[in-house]
Amino acid sequence: MPCTPVSDPESILKAISEHQTEWVFIDECQFFTIAMVEMLAFEVVDKMNINVIAYGLLSDYKGKLFEGSQRLVECAYSTREIKNQCSHCNNKANRNMRLINAEPGFTAKPFRWVVMRANKASADVAMKTQKY
Repeated sequence: MPCTPVSDPESILKAISEHQTEWVFIDECQFFTIAMVEMLAFEVVDKMNINVIAYGLLSDYKGKLFEGSQRLVECAYSTREIKNQCSHCNNKANRNMRLINAEPGFTAKPFRWVVMRANKASADVAMKTQKY
């Protein structure tokens, strides 16, 4: 089955029904709605017996849980964290810092996050490295 962009619970069920599906892999699950996560958990996994593996960020750059990620953790049979190390202090990375042209994406204090269309990237950093 090819990668299929989805935007609502019905589009997920449609993509699954069009193929003989034993596994569903989801990327960027932090952008899922609660309804999408619940449909995956209660319909796809529990009723259809299809395995689901979801990848995505747990929290935003401020450490706040994404709505989709929070509901996934609440509904998941198991979770696994992919751990990263902060390149600045070598502690566990638990934040995502936006970089623009390899520099933090904010101006002088109070930090104002700048959204640009080009030359964007992000870095995994520890909370003490990213002071906001």
